[in-house]
Amino acid sequence: MADDVARRVAALVAELRARRLAKPPGVAETIDWAEALWALGGEVDATSVGLTLGAILKGREDEQLVRDAGLDIPVRDSVLRRYASFLP
Repeated sequence: MADDVARRVAALVAELRARRLAKPPGVAETIDWAEALWALGGEVDATSVGLTLGAILKGREDEQLVRDAGLDIPVRDSVLRRYASFLP
């Protein structure tokens, strides 16, 4: 897996763990999710996150909570944090 994909997955998992989830994702779920994203081509965007969210979240309630908040928010936040040093 490419280092950039691994870093983006780690950033997104940190965003998910910061939310009030009943069961925050652990290491095993993170690995499963990274493999699922990699199988879809390694893109970490709202579409691929939406397709694979069930691999990282343990319960339907948590998945719905994240979907209701908007998938683009954790994706955008993790990308902004990752590339903040390059922005003016």
